[in-house]
Amino acid sequence: MQRSIESDFEDENEICYTSKRRAHPISQHYDEDSFPSSSWTNPNEHDIEEDQCSSSIDYYHNNNNDVGIDDEIFNLPISSNDLSVTPKQALHLATIYEFLRHFSSILRLSPFLFEHFCTSIIQSIDINNILFSQIHICLLRLLIKQDDDDSITYASETDIKGIIDLSFVTIDYITWPYILQLYVTSHPQLKIFISIVKDYPFNINIQEKIDLLLALCDVALTTKTIRREFDDTKPKQHDDNCRKCQKRGDLLCCDRCEATYHLACLNPPLTSVPTVEWFCPVCIQNQVHGV
Repeated sequence: MQRSIESDFEDENEICYTSKRRAHPISQHYDEDSFPSSSWTNPNEHDIEEDQCSSSIDYYHNNNNDVGIDDEIFNLPISSNDLSVTPKQALHLATIYEFLRHFSSILRLSPFLFEHFCTSIIQSIDINNILFSQIHICLLRLLIKQDDDDSITYASETDIKGIIDLSFVTIDYITWPYILQLYVTSHPQLKIFISIVKDYPFNINIQEKIDLLLALCDVALTTKTIRREFDDTKPKQHDDNCRKCQKRGDLLCCDRCEATYHLACLNPPLTSVPTVEWFCPVCIQNQVHGV
């Protein structure tokens, strides 16, 4: 299998170019448990951008070398004593949680409490926690969609003719660990996690799960969808059509998102425009106390 990457860049004269990198075939092999895995080799590996997910990977490399680090230097409030994780792990989980919360609309991830997030990390050692699975599914959908937009494939050119990658549509609460393994073993920046994803998420300690989630969030930050959020400095533009009937007219704008509604389309209908902040039904439904 081959990984083909097409990317656009601009030089100092603002002239757009298209670059294409081609890697050697991915070799499939099977271990004693007959579980498929893959390795990704590239003769020009140094040409690949090394800044992607560098922070989490550097942390993963150096984590085992941190000798003599005292967890007492992380002074967390007393209210964090019920998190069931160490203070150091709580800070890294807070980093992941802030990323998921800030880009929840792009990831299509419903809001949740930080305490529930910490609990899902612990429970996923023995059971398939729904929240933990949904977080990985949303991240993988974003990354797979970005690979598809960048014309990245995981097969030879002769094998992909007339073939459609169904990973995006088939990923669910049962298949996501296998799709995660295929993605990690094929991604050049995530190869250090190959030994982790074999039995992921079961029988994996909390710290290894945190390291992998940090790396996935770092890779997600390099996607065009996320970068567009940073580069977009324009004010929020509301929809021109009602979210309920899809018609135009005098619309009431939500103060939190881009949604607009007719007064008569709301349940219950409104007779006048509110004089205070107004949130659409979707924002109210996704509003979680403490988030």
